[in-house]
Amino acid sequence: MRKLKNIFLFVLVLALACPAGAFAQANSRRASMVNMNYGSNILRLSPITAMDIGVGFGLSYEKIFGRNQTIGIVVPVNLLLVNTGNNDFYSGAYNERRFDTYVYFTPGVKFYPFGQRKVTYGVGPNLMLAYGGNKQWQSVLDANGQSYLSNVTTTRVRLGVLINNYVNFQISRLLNVGLEGGLGLRFYDRTSYDGSLFYAGNGEVHDGFDITGQFSLTVGLRF
Repeated sequence: MRKLKNIFLFVLVLALACPAGAFAQANSRRASMVNMNYGSNILRLSPITAMDIGVGFGLSYEKIFGRNQTIGIVVPVNLLLVNTGNNDFYSGAYNERRFDTYVYFTPGVKFYPFGQRKVTYGVGPNLMLAYGGNKQWQSVLDANGQSYLSNVTTTRVRLGVLINNYVNFQISRLLNVGLEGGLGLRFYDRTSYDGSLFYAGNGEVHDGFDITGQFSLTVGLRF
C-alpha cells in the first residue's frame, strides 16, 4: 500500500510540473498565435485514473463556452477497484479475494487563460464526491454474547475539493489527448458497517480532514 502511495505521489508531482512548461510555452507565443477554431464539446475516455484510494478508469464530458473558448464545464465519472486482499485470518470458505468498488464524481470548472491552441493549459476547481464499498467478514455478537462471523456490508462516502491542472494536446481537429493532475482537501470521510457490532458509533467510522489528489491520462473526441 505504501509503494502504491509513493507511485501515486510521484506521478501527481510530475503531472503538476507539466503545466508550468505548457504555461511558459503558451506565454512566449501569445503575441504571434491566434485561437484555433475547435469544437466546443469534448468526450473523453480515461484509461488510467489514480485517485487517493486507488486506480481505475473513467469517462468525462466537457462543454467549452465563450467566443474565445476560455471557460469549460467538465463532468467526469471514474470507477475504481481497490484490492482488499485475502481474508487470510480466516480459513476455508472465509478466505477469499475481494475488491472494493468506488465511483468518483468530480464536476468542475476549467479556465483557459490563453484560449484553445495545439497545446492548451487549463486550471480550475472540482468538487469530489465518492461512494463505494463491498462486503467483508467480521466478528458479530449475538444476543447471548456468542461470537460468530458475519458477511458485513461496508459503505464509504467521501467529499472534498480539488484544484486541477490540465494540459491538452490537440493532435487533430477531432483527436484530443490530455494529462490532468490536482491536489485538494478531503473534508468528509465516513465508513459504515451494516450488521456489525465491532465498531462503535452505530457501526460508523468518521475520518478527519486529509490531503487528497488525482491524476488522469485522457483520450478525447472533440466535436
